[in-house]
Amino acid sequence: MSNLKAVILSVSDVIVEKGELVEETFAEVVKLIKFLQLKGLTPIVLARKKWVSIDDKTNEKHSLQDELFKHVKSFPWYCSDENNDIPTKDGSSKPVEYILNKHQLKPNEVIYIGNSLTDMRTAVNSKVLFLNAKWYDSNTTYGFIFNSPRAIAKFIDIFCLRNHWWGFSIEKNGLRAYALSIFSTYIEKYAMTSSDAKSAAKEGRGKLEFWAHYTISSIYFSGLYNEIDYIAPYPRHKAGTGNATIADVLDVFAKCFRIKYIPDLIMRHKDAEKSQTLRQAKRQPSHLNQINSIHLNKKPLKNSKGETYAKTPLAPDKTVLVIDDILTEGYSLDAARIYIESTGAKVILLAWLKTINTHYHKGVKLAINDPYREHNFTTCDTDKIYSYGGYILNNKAQDELDEKFKNYDNWSWPKELA
Repeated sequence: MSNLKAVILSVSDVIVEKGELVEETFAEVVKLIKFLQLKGLTPIVLARKKWVSIDDKTNEKHSLQDELFKHVKSFPWYCSDENNDIPTKDGSSKPVEYILNKHQLKPNEVIYIGNSLTDMRTAVNSKVLFLNAKWYDSNTTYGFIFNSPRAIAKFIDIFCLRNHWWGFSIEKNGLRAYALSIFSTYIEKYAMTSSDAKSAAKEGRGKLEFWAHYTISSIYFSGLYNEIDYIAPYPRHKAGTGNATIADVLDVFAKCFRIKYIPDLIMRHKDAEKSQTLRQAKRQPSHLNQINSIHLNKKPLKNSKGETYAKTPLAPDKTVLVIDDILTEGYSLDAARIYIESTGAKVILLAWLKTINTHYHKGVKLAINDPYREHNFTTCDTDKIYSYGGYILNNKAQDELDEKFKNYDNWSWPKELA
């Protein structure tokens, strides 16, 4: 079952514009709330002030709550001005914690739709994913930006209402490696999504936003985001290259939870031969190809302003999520694991897709005294092999991915709301 159970909505510039009810947009917000209820989700309004309108003809006062409930089934409504027990929305986590406790929810079972800096701070401090509603106004640049209620409904339907966060998972002997689903361009069952993922990852084409949002939603709803301090991409094969394929989305996601996205934590100091090229030349890929062509950056970028860390951010109490596109036998991601673990930090590995029928090769621990410089090891044996079949979680993950992928471009409101 999907982890998402409830959606918190702010009032100002989400339901009404600067206190004014704009009929056309209000109708779209009503449709969004109906959509949430249709999908079995609980809408929850979190407000600081009571909003009231006065009918020009009758002088009768109407609350926003009354206006909404004319069109939708009633749902929880929390306003601190009306109830002193409800913490005031001031940017702290207290009002959301109140709601979570009231409804017995976990933070990653909720998303927060808001527009203001206060909304953003409330969501960040509550460790809840923040969706920035910009159909009325633009009050903050933080969070994932949506220009219409329909766009948020699509995001929820495609990325949040899923039953499978991972199709492949290893959690054994200190190794943690995950993939969303399976990669194969030759088997019909996987060909459509695999071809698009390959095009997106290698050529910057394909449905990049789809893969980015599918990735971050799995990190969020699986709860993985609670364990990580940094997110780092694995670099491409050419020396001096990083991997900016979904960098913008990962950076936005990281900021939602005070995680740091570090684009240059892992550095490629010389070209690495692609495993596919080695196989075509009848040469066996190994850890050495990756181990001897990367090292860690001691003073990586700290922010988008170009400022760098004064010293390495890695330490034994930190955890890094390393992300790559296609996981085959694990030589690339495992090289990152070996280097990062040599600093004492923990590592979690994540790929979009896992190549079909290939086993994961975990390398032995190497004597890396300085992970921030180049190395030229002559051997790096495989410590353990994790069989492909033993770590496929559920073949239904691919069916779900196919369905979401097909619906992505042609998504529309459910027929009940059309």
